[in-house]
Amino acid sequence: MTGLPSDGDSKVSLREGTLTDQLTNGSTHNITSGYCHTNLTVPEPSDPDRQYVVGEPVDLDRICSRETVRTHRSCRDNIQKVKSTKAVNDEEKDIDLGKEAIATSQSNEESNEEYDEFLVDWEGPDDPNNPMNWRKSYRFFCLITVALQTLCVVFWSSSYVSGAPGMMQEFGIENKTIIVLGITTYLLGLAFAPLVLAPLSEMYGRQKVYRICLFLYIILVIPICLAKNITTIIAVRFFAACVGAVTLSNAPGTLADIFRPEDRATAFAIFAIAPMNGPGFGPLFGGILYQYLGWRSLNYAVLILAFAVWSLGFFVRETYAPHLLRVKAHQKRVSTNDSRYHSRYDFTLTFWSLLWTNLTRPIIMLFTEATCACWALYVAVIYSILYMSFVAYPIVFSELRGWQPVYSGLAFMGIVVGTFVGIGLDPVVRWGYNRHKIDPETGKIPPEALIWSVCIAALLSPIGLYIFAWTCDPHIVKPWIWCILAGIPFGTGNSLIFIHGSNYILNSYSIYAASAGAGNTVARSMLGGILPLVAPKMYTALGPSIAGTILAVLATVLIPIPWIFYKWGKQIRMKSPLLMTLAKERHYE
Repeated sequence: MTGLPSDGDSKVSLREGTLTDQLTNGSTHNITSGYCHTNLTVPEPSDPDRQYVVGEPVDLDRICSRETVRTHRSCRDNIQKVKSTKAVNDEEKDIDLGKEAIATSQSNEESNEEYDEFLVDWEGPDDPNNPMNWRKSYRFFCLITVALQTLCVVFWSSSYVSGAPGMMQEFGIENKTIIVLGITTYLLGLAFAPLVLAPLSEMYGRQKVYRICLFLYIILVIPICLAKNITTIIAVRFFAACVGAVTLSNAPGTLADIFRPEDRATAFAIFAIAPMNGPGFGPLFGGILYQYLGWRSLNYAVLILAFAVWSLGFFVRETYAPHLLRVKAHQKRVSTNDSRYHSRYDFTLTFWSLLWTNLTRPIIMLFTEATCACWALYVAVIYSILYMSFVAYPIVFSELRGWQPVYSGLAFMGIVVGTFVGIGLDPVVRWGYNRHKIDPETGKIPPEALIWSVCIAALLSPIGLYIFAWTCDPHIVKPWIWCILAGIPFGTGNSLIFIHGSNYILNSYSIYAASAGAGNTVARSMLGGILPLVAPKMYTALGPSIAGTILAVLATVLIPIPWIFYKWGKQIRMKSPLLMTLAKERHYE
């Protein structure tokens, strides 16, 4: 080895260098004599081009001999052996891990192949058993059926008011607030029942839930037809609404089951005629029935209508695809005696877990999501004002103007016409929606484009209320036509707010749309049931003009809500933890 001292040289000086660490790192060490610098190099057997220098951490003037250098060389060789052994072990370990990964991958592939082999699904995109592929005429028959079922339930919510004078006379009631409780309990039933009925329809199919609930609805109408006191009517109406709410909770889902996205706008516009006009049709036809047949005829009419639409429902097949596939998978398991057959919609949660999730999520979203809270407040107030009008109109037209019940019911014609106008404007709303720019981040038109019409409707609704308030008192404005015409902008504004405001919520929350909509329904029905309780005293104490002006001012104060969301809705949505989580999930899909 070049530069080593001869046997007669007794001393060399070693300068800095860490043997173990630096050998491992492949660095060069200098063994420096106190009088001269001497590089001690040892060729690497496996790599002749690399040079390693033996050395160890010593004091600058430390004295060492040849034996010390030989010891360093031996130490270096041992280190290389350890490194080589470790490399072999690591390589063997990597091979074992690779074999294990390959085995796991093969196992997963076999599992996936087995999953696909025994997966029960539709027989191609044109499978006639898929509700989306049913005949167009039959699908529209299903649409009309669920619309009539919904109309029956909503009709009874307001037609009840037409019979109020007869009930007060027969039961000796003088306080109008007691009578109005019948509306309150009915709307409360419509508010909370969908939270339970919706998950039930997802577990057992829509048609089974429809048939059972509407049958119970028919049964519960009978005690009200035969009621001997107002307590029975108020209490039973709550339970009747609970089962009747199946139409409000499941009808939108039924339409989504049988119509493809490109056809749903038209389908929902047709369906909206029933729930939007039901409140107006109630007092309109209820006044005629009460005038000639008495207040009990209102309930008998509902009983006949409910039985008819319930019977019609037996001609509607099950529409919920996940339930149909679960049934198909079950039949396959039974026929083949092979438990491996399954559908992608088989349950992973227990009944109570699913029910608890559906009960709590809407309430949590209602109080934690700014979008849900603001829109629930806005829609609930407008909905409450609508139901307060069912108390105000009889006061204005029957008591102040002296109209008979048959004619006071016709006063709601303005609201009915306005509602039809709002529904008929759907093509215009769609035209305005399609003119909005596409969001470059999502590649779609933003949900806020849906509420451009709501911004206009937010002005129409209070305009109609102001006109009604300032023309309803015959001592101020004698012609009655003006307060009836006031219902047209009011009804138009309400229909646009309810339809497209709800669509905005549904489009904003994607897979959580049902929960967002359920929370909106709870708030709307609760406030719509409670506020009418104060309407009789309010209109009696303040007079219809002042009371109506207060309601118009309330609607005016809320005008900024849709405008704020139209302008800054995206920024508000981007601050939602729930929507941010959903966006991340989509990003990683």
